[in-house]
Amino acid sequence: MRYITVKPHGGWAGIGHQFTNFIVAYSLAKRYDLKYVYQPFGGNDNGTHSPKGSNAYQITKPTIQWNDFLNFSEEELTLQDLPSNIKIIKVPYLHADVLNKKIPYEEVEWYHPIFKECLTKIYHKDVLFVVSDEQQGQFTNTDWETYKDNKLKQKYNNSKQIKNFKNYFTKDCLSCAIHIRRGDVKNDQQWGRWENLNYYINIIEVVSNIVELKNIKFHIYTYDMIEKEQKILREYLLPDGGKLELHIDECVFSTFYHLTKADILVMGLGTFSVLAAYLSNGIKICKEWDIFWKNIPKEIGGIIQVCSDGSFDALQFLRELEKKNEKI
Repeated sequence: MRYITVKPHGGWAGIGHQFTNFIVAYSLAKRYDLKYVYQPFGGNDNGTHSPKGSNAYQITKPTIQWNDFLNFSEEELTLQDLPSNIKIIKVPYLHADVLNKKIPYEEVEWYHPIFKECLTKIYHKDVLFVVSDEQQGQFTNTDWETYKDNKLKQKYNNSKQIKNFKNYFTKDCLSCAIHIRRGDVKNDQQWGRWENLNYYINIIEVVSNIVELKNIKFHIYTYDMIEKEQKILREYLLPDGGKLELHIDECVFSTFYHLTKADILVMGLGTFSVLAAYLSNGIKICKEWDIFWKNIPKEIGGIIQVCSDGSFDALQFLRELEKKNEKI
């Protein structure tokens, strides 16, 4: 039997980062007809946060608690289920070539010859392929086949943990959840994970012009946002008569749950939002970001790409709303 596994990168890494490690082994299993073996998310912290305002404030720790919440281990094999004499083969670490600029991001694909050579070669009767957890762990492009098959979404919706949360969205109007990433990013960061408030405000205004305000409510989720930005948002939100709600430092599990259950999800720039989008049935409004959420196939519906100024294709958005049979 041929198996594959990965130990998601622990230490400082949050749940979004570890998810992008996990999904590599999970997707390779499907593409190369391997048995996936689950290893839990984890970390070496005690669940405390870095100080607010430190640009290191992680909202997703302690990461180990996410195993039960996400329920990705449901009906999966573990290392304890494997034969004792299994042969272990390490999958080549392609991401190292990206970091060393030998290959560009877009060439780290599921059909890469190095993956194929390793995973199709006959080694032994029982083989366990181990995806590298070197440095920050193996990454690759979003696997749209895995995204479409809904298995992870089914596992998540079967989670006993999420049943503890009451959905405070109402059925009488559309819910739009907006994730504004702050805390562990700053506006001069080289990775471009900061987005100015005007970007999100423009998205709200475009959506508002399409959907009558009486039929939609905007929920903004953010962590460790400075007082100046909070004031700007509150001044902007106040005139709208309760159609917008600001969630500052809400319980991270409640935030994540509502990101996945909203009719419309405006993604932040990070893998926390990418994970929520994987598990959401809502319309996703997103900016092309890194290797994790780009090159979206035309047959993938429900994803609206946004320009840098917050504008997007209003007609495409309207068509997606019509697919959801929402009254606007």
